Amino acid sequence: MEVLIFSRSLDQLNKNIVSTSSEIFEIEFAQALSNYSKVSIVSYKAMYHHSVNNLNLYPLNNNNTSLARAIHEVINKNDLFKDKKCIVLAFGYELRVLRELRKISTNYNYKVKVISFTFDSHKGAIAHKSIFRKVLIDFYFGLGIRYLSTIDAVILFKSEAYKELDLKIPYLISKAGVNEEDILPYIYERSGDTKFKLVYAGTLIECNSIFVLIDTMRYLHDITGVTLDIYGRGPLLNYVKEASQKNKNINYLGLVNNEEIRKAIEKADLLINLRDLNDYVSKFAFPSKIIKYFASGVPVLTTRVIKDNDFDKAAFVCDELNPKKISEKILEIIGNPSKQTEKSIYAKEYLKNKYLWPDVIEPVYQFCCRLFTPS
Repeated sequence: MEVLIFSRSLDQLNKNIVSTSSEIFEIEFAQALSNYSKVSIVSYKAMYHHSVNNLNLYPLNNNNTSLARAIHEVINKNDLFKDKKCIVLAFGYELRVLRELRKISTNYNYKVKVISFTFDSHKGAIAHKSIFRKVLIDFYFGLGIRYLSTIDAVILFKSEAYKELDLKIPYLISKAGVNEEDILPYIYERSGDTKFKLVYAGTLIECNSIFVLIDTMRYLHDITGVTLDIYGRGPLLNYVKEASQKNKNINYLGLVNNEEIRKAIEKADLLINLRDLNDYVSKFAFPSKIIKYFASGVPVLTTRVIKDNDFDKAAFVCDELNPKKISEKILEIIGNPSKQTEKSIYAKEYLKNKYLWPDVIEPVYQFCCRLFTPS
């Protein structure tokens, strides 16, 4: 089986120099799948052909040609789609993209199956736009959601998303993974330093409880040595910048690549992941960030983004997005350094037992294969 993935964002295959968690996920997903199939990624952002083992990234021709035609040129030029079973996959549900990918499948007498991997909702990105723009964008993506039912299958992170999208096509509930070599041997132990650094790295958006996080730090304003470093960008960027200027215990450090984030995490005492579970976006998104956090060996304070009994052993969990209670939880953590070490150790075992990429991707591959089996 061959797999061709359309990406809107990738310009290379080195996950250390990308700057968003979605780009890291796209690269790791494709690399994991390439252990089972020949995988090609096509992107308008790519300028050159990149290759890593069985994974290739090809640039698309952007000279006023349709997406279907641009992909067809890549297929012909690079001798792709020679297998009798071929998958074309896109992330999300943008109408124009899905319609163009469907054209690819018809060009090959339906030996090509079209899949959407929908791991997010457009709702979060438009939350802070004007009402007029919000209505227009919502209408456009609503058409894409309706078109989803005409393709062959969908991969999601949450079963709630399948119900929300009102689909009747085959689906798979998947999750993010981690490479075992990316689970660092580092075990957190509190140093004798009186400083205690919190780190948040991610999208500056309301569903990530940025307002709650800033208010939490105001409760900790008089606690000497406790600081919060924030990395990322998003609709609440200006709010975060203003907060960092007004509060000496908050530092905004911009959008940096994955390697810089890794270095920042290494210096942290506690990583923050306060996803609002009641937000609409939470019906779609899987907390891939929490997987990266656990792999670092640094303890994590999070809302209950994963619902299993072992999750509480791997992280410090708060069930209320209440700034005062969260600040009290942070002070409790500061007073129990041995508990941080326990979480650090268990989080690694938790990942190895449940989230290694080979275990995550094998059901994805089998699901794709079943699409070619007559029902």
